[in-house]
Amino acid sequence: MKPKQLFKFIAALAACFGVGGFGTIFTTQDSIINWYAQLQKPDFTPLSWVFGPAWTILYLLMAISVFLIWNKGLDYPHFLQSQSGKGKEGEVSPDLLQKIVQAVPIVAEKTSR
Repeated sequence: MKPKQLFKFIAALAACFGVGGFGTIFTTQDSIINWYAQLQKPDFTPLSWVFGPAWTILYLLMAISVFLIWNKGLDYPHFLQSQSGKGKEGEVSPDLLQKIVQAVPIVAEKTSR
C-alpha cells in the first residue's frame, strides 16, 4: 500500500470510529441500566456482549467502504450515474435524488408513530 493510500485508509478509520466514539458521549451507564434494561425486548434480542464486536465490525466495514470510494474517486466512471445512462460522469444521479426525495415522507411517517 502506497503512503498516500495508507493515509486515506487511516483517515477513513479515524473518521468512522471517531463518529462512533462521539456517539458514546451520549450513552451513559445510567441510560443503559435505567432505560435499556427496562425495555420490553423480543425473545430474539442478542446477548449484550454481541453488540461490541458487531458494531466494531460494522464501523470497520464502513471505513473500508469510505477508503475504497475515496481511493477510486467520485469521478470514477458510472459511480453516481443514473441507471438510465443519462447524465455525465461524476454527476449525482437524478434517479438517486428521486429515491431520496421519495423516502423522506415514508421515513417521517414511520418515525412519527
